Order: sequence, then C-alpha cells, then structure tokens
Amino acid sequence: MPTQPPSDLGAVERFAWQQVVRLGEAFAAGDVPGFLARVSRGFYHGYSALESSLTALLTDSSAHAAVVAIRMVTEEEGKVSVRAEWTRSVTMRDGSVEARHGETVFLFLKSDSSLRLLDYRGDAPFAIGGI
Repeated sequence: MPTQPPSDLGAVERFAWQQVVRLGEAFAAGDVPGFLARVSRGFYHGYSALESSLTALLTDSSAHAAVVAIRMVTEEEGKVSVRAEWTRSVTMRDGSVEARHGETVFLFLKSDSSLRLLDYRGDAPFAIGGI
C-alpha cells in the first residue's frame, strides 16, 4: 500500500490524500485538536457532534491505532474525493479493545485552500459514532 501520493496526481489531489492520512495519524495519536483542525466548521454531519463524539471516544480510552489505505483520489465539480479503507482500534479503560474496519469517501471543497473535511460517504470516518 503506497504511503505517498502518486506523482501523477495534481497538487490539490495530493494535498487531499495527505489530509486523510493526517486524520488517521491524529486519531491514532489521540489528538482531538489536530483531528478537528482538518475538519471544516461547516462539516455537513455537524462539527459539534463530531467534536463531542471524537472527544468522548478518545478520552474514554487508553490507546488508539489507525491505518489508512488510500484507494482513489478524484476531482469533480469543485470537490476532491478521497476513497480510503481504514482499520482502527481503541483500547478502552477497562482493557477491552474495540476494533473497526471501514471504507469512507472523504469529501473536500477544492476552493477551500486549507482543504478541510466537509463531508463523507460510506462508513463514518474511523467509526466515530454520532455523526
């Protein structure tokens, strides 16, 4: 699985690829502010709901891991879509492990120069509940 975007992608598409990888890294690090910094305040599923659910999940756990595999990056009608498979695990404070796997299409507005996550299709990113 490639860890860097292919050289034939345009600059915006490469940046979108990297944003999805960084979302996974922030999740794995338990970095709520770092994760949310890559999400638009206009997130279609509710920024506040995401912030609340992510904070609850990561603060109620003692360890986190995430692996992201980018499958495709496309640009259409002013949006950049990044289709990715991900696997994540969270070790809860009682020692139980919650493992999840999914496929998500992360959607970014091309006109947003910071390319923050605006929406998604498919599985909720990293199985964050409530969004």
